[in-house]
Amino acid sequence: MFCLCFVLSSCDVPVEGTDEAKLHNVLHWEIVDEVGCEKDGYRFGMCIDCLNEIRDIQKAKGHDYRNGACVRCGAVVPSEDSESFGYFAKYELEPGGKGYALISAGKFSGKAAVIPEEHEGLPVVKIGEWAFYSTVGVEEIIIPDSVEIIMNGAFSGCEKLERITIGKSVVSLGERAFEKCINLREVILPSTLEIIGSYCFVGCEKLANVRADGCVQISSYAFKDCEMLHEFNFPKMLKQIGEGAFESSGLVSADLPESVIKIGRRAFAGSALQTVTLPSKITDRTESLFDGCNSLRIATLKTNLIRQEFSGCKNLEAIIFTDDVIAIHYNSIASSCGAKTLYFPKGIHFMYFPISECRSLETLVYAGTAKEFLAISGAKSVFELYSNIKIVCTDKVLVKSDIAN
Repeated sequence: MFCLCFVLSSCDVPVEGTDEAKLHNVLHWEIVDEVGCEKDGYRFGMCIDCLNEIRDIQKAKGHDYRNGACVRCGAVVPSEDSESFGYFAKYELEPGGKGYALISAGKFSGKAAVIPEEHEGLPVVKIGEWAFYSTVGVEEIIIPDSVEIIMNGAFSGCEKLERITIGKSVVSLGERAFEKCINLREVILPSTLEIIGSYCFVGCEKLANVRADGCVQISSYAFKDCEMLHEFNFPKMLKQIGEGAFESSGLVSADLPESVIKIGRRAFAGSALQTVTLPSKITDRTESLFDGCNSLRIATLKTNLIRQEFSGCKNLEAIIFTDDVIAIHYNSIASSCGAKTLYFPKGIHFMYFPISECRSLETLVYAGTAKEFLAISGAKSVFELYSNIKIVCTDKVLVKSDIAN
């Protein structure tokens, strides 16, 4: 099919006496693929001046709706009950003009929202603040690989949202991004993701499965009140856990990697933790990390930077200090915790016993001989605090009468 027309486009032949290029003069175009409302077209022709073959891609025209239908192709206007998300979405060009931010889902009320990778020929790189706030009816959202940032409150209050697929390029989730998505059950975050914002998943009471293999920062209250979140894969490169990050969550176990250097106060307070391991490289002293964790049974500590961390842990059976710990601060373990057994490594130092007036304490296990234990400064004060305590060493069990001898 040939179409006779006259088109001007850039030409390689300069206009004599000027700095401007001469424009191509194409008289005949061969249409390879006709342009449509939603489909790009393709054509080529020959410039009669420079004799070069000119190839031209024509962008889709878009629908021209009038009286409920497109005047070009006859397509009917999508209803608000349909899943044609693109019809309702609103975009805004990013500074620099390199991509678009999706700023609003409009009146979309379908069950599945598939966010496009491009808008008007440029990538969609951001989900804007509160873009889907309280969107009614949406159950699934698919975010393409083009998106890099999900802003504050982007999906907050989407109460029926159950599943979300996040593209491979997202590097951060903003504050309250999924706040109170009460039916959200599973989130698989890409390895590119570095930051989970404050209150990001707060109140997602059915959230049971989260993977965040590349995350370096979990901000304050990110998973607070996530009652069904029994497991969390703490990534090997994680550096910071914010204040109250897992407070009142269903988390059962927390084996924190050695990469963690900072943990905010009450990070796990009131959670369902049964076992926990604190790494050795913590640089900031923590406070009340496990306050009120009534299910906590065993705590393994590779650090001495603790301060009353186990206050109110009434069912704590054992606190284990590893070989990484060489000294313990006075009264660093809360007297109100329910620890029955303490494990100390060989060579430990303490001027005064680190826990006092804990009536539940029954046994101290020391990874050295009885003579080595009694040589520790302050060791004898243990019997002054606990007259009936047993100190289990590698060669014998010490009791109070052994001190007199």
